[in-house]
Amino acid sequence: MKNTPFLWDIFCQVVDNHGDLGVCWRLSQHLVALGHHVRLYVDDASALTWMAPHHQDHASLRVLPWPSDDALTSRHACSWQRPHCVIEAFGCELPNVYLHNLLAPELQGEESRAWIWTWINLEYLSAEDYPNRMHKLASPVLQGPAKGMTKWFFYPGFTTQTGGLLKKHWPSSRQPYEATHEPAAQALTWCAQASLRVFVFSYEPRALKDLLLQLSQLGRSVHLKISAGRSTVFTRSLLKSTDLLGLQANTQAPQVQIKKLSIEFLDPVDHAGFDALLQSSDLNFVRGEDSWVRAIWAEKPFVWQIYPQDDGIHFKKISAFLTRFEAPDTLKQAFMVWNEFEHARFPSLSEELLGEWAQWSLQVARELKDRTDLAIQLSEFLSLKQA
Repeated sequence: MKNTPFLWDIFCQVVDNHGDLGVCWRLSQHLVALGHHVRLYVDDASALTWMAPHHQDHASLRVLPWPSDDALTSRHACSWQRPHCVIEAFGCELPNVYLHNLLAPELQGEESRAWIWTWINLEYLSAEDYPNRMHKLASPVLQGPAKGMTKWFFYPGFTTQTGGLLKKHWPSSRQPYEATHEPAAQALTWCAQASLRVFVFSYEPRALKDLLLQLSQLGRSVHLKISAGRSTVFTRSLLKSTDLLGLQANTQAPQVQIKKLSIEFLDPVDHAGFDALLQSSDLNFVRGEDSWVRAIWAEKPFVWQIYPQDDGIHFKKISAFLTRFEAPDTLKQAFMVWNEFEHARFPSLSEELLGEWAQWSLQVARELKDRTDLAIQLSEFLSLKQA
């Protein structure tokens, strides 16, 4: 696909352990792979030091601080290039100082008369029906410095009526710089004797206690990798505060051995390592939007933990996904228990059950693999608006 190169400004505010930033970073890379230029404005980009350690190595993708009152002033407006598209990701709002400078009269000279920009509100991913109805709908701006303009809703999704997903492979033959770096060896190194390899990237699910107990009693060698951050803190607290496993080991060690269960606590893993880890595991527990999609592309059994919301709307989101793709009953139970919608035992991880889950995961990935990439759909949408 041949694209006119555009300049995109993407705005992202970090919420809940960098999941939004992960999606925005991947989207930025996909747009660069299509030949575009991206400025990614982030209120806290510190996670990119481990998530994407080479994020400052490419001229076509710049990571910039969140605009403040002393930034983007008219004093240097003449050297600031106007974007063709501005994306508000996941409910964040453009800073007023940015909008004021974007719309400043002194920038409306002869050279900018033909300039057109598009304002997109990029929403969260859902398998519910409403994205099919609301995708690409216009939203008039009724107040503020941009009153009278129009935003456009853009919904990622699982159907052809939505904006699709960020695919596993780059949307063109041009690979961004991050793709050229090998994943960390730690992410791919599993115990040679392990007959079951499990990865956990979670919040604090109560069912993790039951999972640890079950894995220690399988009677076969199991290697369990625990992601850095909240998963590690919660797992260590479980091991320390209970006699769940009759543990006599040092729970602060990098690796804990309980019978035939080996628990390894990982350092932060970059995107390449994370994706490779999901693909090399036999069972993945993931959380949030970015890892949910990556787990689908890994084509391995997975259980997804959604970010909990007080109004319970996250139950509808989980149910819609499981229903849309006709998940096996045992997997539905695993999702419900892991997300604390049901207070029951986590399903027994037999080879038969894991085989059933693996077949379902493969079917989901195959159903979605031919859908158009989210970045391509955004690029095509912008091209129409620029025409």
